[in-house]
Amino acid sequence: YVRVVRDLKSSLISTNGTESIPPLYDYVSIPSEHGFIVVEKEGKSGVIGEGGGFIFRLSSKFEKIYGVHEGYSKILLKGKYGFIDQHGDVWISPQYPAAGEMSDSMVSVLIRGKWGFVDNRENLRSSLIMKRYFHLRTGLLS
Repeated sequence: YVRVVRDLKSSLISTNGTESIPPLYDYVSIPSEHGFIVVEKEGKSGVIGEGGGFIFRLSSKFEKIYGVHEGYSKILLKGKYGFIDQHGDVWISPQYPAAGEMSDSMVSVLIRGKWGFVDNRENLRSSLIMKRYFHLRTGLLS
C-alpha cells in the first residue's frame, strides 16, 4: 500500500493502483497485519476493517488512536497511554506516560520512571528495572 496526500487529504492506494481508502481523511495509516486502518478526520480517530467499513467509528473520545497490533490500538487520552480493542473497549487503562506497541500480548510501559511489561489484562509481567525503552518482538527484547 501507498499513502497518498491530495488537497491536504490522505488516501490509500494498493500496489495494483486500486484506491482502497478515498481521500476523505486528514491521516490514513498503512494497514496492520490484520488489515485494520487507523484514520483521522477533523480531530476524530477511527478504525476501518478489511472490508472498508468502520469497526470503530470516528470519535473524539481519544486524543489519538495509533496503529493496530495484535488486535489492540494504543490510545492517548489526557496525555496518558493505554490500549483499546477493535470495538473501542479499553483493555489497558490510559494511565501510562509512555508505552510501546503490543507484541506477544504484552507491551512495555513506563511506571514511576522505569520500564516494565504488562500483559493485555494489565498484569505486570516484569520487574520495573529498565531505565530505557525496549521493544518486545516475538519473545525477544530489542
